[in-house]
Amino acid sequence: MPPSGRHHDLTGPESFTFEGLAGVLTGIAGIPVSYTDVPARVLVEELARSGEDPWWTYAYSTMFASVREDRWGTVSGEVLRLTGRASSSVAEVLART
Repeated sequence: MPPSGRHHDLTGPESFTFEGLAGVLTGIAGIPVSYTDVPARVLVEELARSGEDPWWTYAYSTMFASVREDRWGTVSGEVLRLTGRASSSVAEVLART
């Protein structure tokens, strides 16, 4: 398919929460995984204290803020439309690794 010149929201087949992701990880790893809500300020402080590069600290903290705000909650059919193949779920991707 040639380039369309427009924006495409490429997503998996479902949206997820941090709690839901912990459940997926529990199922795959076979050990309990839980989500603990860490305030953004605490995350930034801990990353800085551990010596993380400021760029990565910013990237992590803004990514987690985006998920908290459900900015990535949309599910689209773009992967199937563009590739002819269904997108993989988080569980499917993690199970392959």
